Amino acid sequence: KENPEYQKLRKTFLSKHPMCQARLPGCMMKASEVHHKYAGSDRAIHYLDESSWMAVCPVCHRLIHDTTIGKEMNFLIK
Repeated sequence: KENPEYQKLRKTFLSKHPMCQARLPGCMMKASEVHHKYAGSDRAIHYLDESSWMAVCPVCHRLIHDTTIGKEMNFLIK
């Protein structure tokens, strides 16, 4: 199960940021997921750091992780 603290922060974050912050091609506009910009071991360090989060739609979230767009736009930091 997800960390209860994370779930609470995530819910508040998405309510403050209801629109997708990535706005990539095919964007659904409404944010329903939280993207964590840091990957690998750095993700654990920044897991609860909202300054490293982005509110995103499922389409943009998939594009960030499955294409080079994430790195090119600095949405994915390794």
